[in-house]
Amino acid sequence: MTTVSIPQGLYTSANLTVGYCDFTGGPALDSSTGGLFSSTYAQGLCGQGTGNTTVKLSVPITVAGTAMGLLFDLQVSQSYTLTGTGQFPTYTISPVFNLTAVPISSNPTNDQNGKENGIEGMVVSLDASGGSIALSMPDGMTLTIRANSSTAFQGIGSFGELTAGMFVDMDATIQSDGSLLATRINVEDRTARDVFAGPVAQILNSSSVIGVFQREQQGQDLTGNNVIGCCEQLQYASTSTFQTFGELGNLQSLPFVASFNSSSLALGQNVYVTASSVSFTGGTYSQATTITLMPQTIDGTVVADSGSGNFQLYNVALAQNDFLNALSGTNSIVVYVDSNTQMLASAPVAPGGVFRFRGLLFDDNGTLRMDCSQINDGVAE
Repeated sequence: MTTVSIPQGLYTSANLTVGYCDFTGGPALDSSTGGLFSSTYAQGLCGQGTGNTTVKLSVPITVAGTAMGLLFDLQVSQSYTLTGTGQFPTYTISPVFNLTAVPISSNPTNDQNGKENGIEGMVVSLDASGGSIALSMPDGMTLTIRANSSTAFQGIGSFGELTAGMFVDMDATIQSDGSLLATRINVEDRTARDVFAGPVAQILNSSSVIGVFQREQQGQDLTGNNVIGCCEQLQYASTSTFQTFGELGNLQSLPFVASFNSSSLALGQNVYVTASSVSFTGGTYSQATTITLMPQTIDGTVVADSGSGNFQLYNVALAQNDFLNALSGTNSIVVYVDSNTQMLASAPVAPGGVFRFRGLLFDDNGTLRMDCSQINDGVAE
């Protein structure tokens, strides 16, 4: 997310410049050792050289008014070429984006009309009089986000309990003047110095250790390139807190027990882990303070549907190269949809259709079940 000034007018083309390209082809399973490896360090370059990309507009875009949204949608499968196999293939990257206008609703509810869920970062500074937060993102960008009397707080009681250095995740809506207003601010761990977010890529039950594939990392101990392989390994103990993301309020009404704890950890689940310190000494694990199950998006084909109480159930077949499939051999999940689920797909959800499902993924005695909050059109693979 970023804010830019664009002259009003009709636009028929756009250019987007990329300053750095990298391809992470992992983690992947090494069949000879049973371990994980990443091809992050493979030899590659930005195929376009200058950093320019291909940006496709399906229709011209009119920029008007005081604020509007623009969505750059990266077309991953069209954006790279991969040559060779194994841990060190070569690749080129020529990013392809679809650019569309996003109408800003007076009451945004999703990313299609002006709301962004799951913004994560560290509080840099606070303006108590104006109720605004300067938030440092994991990628180094800074966002200014306001709070007001309608902002919901989780993990803390009020705006006044926020302090510089705290890590938060929040939802925000774009206002008519282009500013961002927080609808929800959550603090998972008031004392955290470091955070890691990403899918669970390793589970070592004998030592109570999980490896988190680092989609995002941020903290006072994480300057420079302090990355251990493809995953940060963290150890949990009886004092570690397991919890679920607070966005969904229907967990108690699901027709299965939606629990998340040390015995229901599953490969591929998206988690947010906090720590009071991080160790980079060989043989020493960083200690996890909290492990929070976070929403994630899966893409798949509906193969069957049924009902259970107030929920519609969809059996979804995953693509062969899906992350869950690659890690654990899981080739399907069960998706639970109720009246709270936002239906943003262009066609009704039915067997044979390809969709993206966003929600919390639970391991129910070996069966992966998702409490779904949003459904979008999928991408056939």
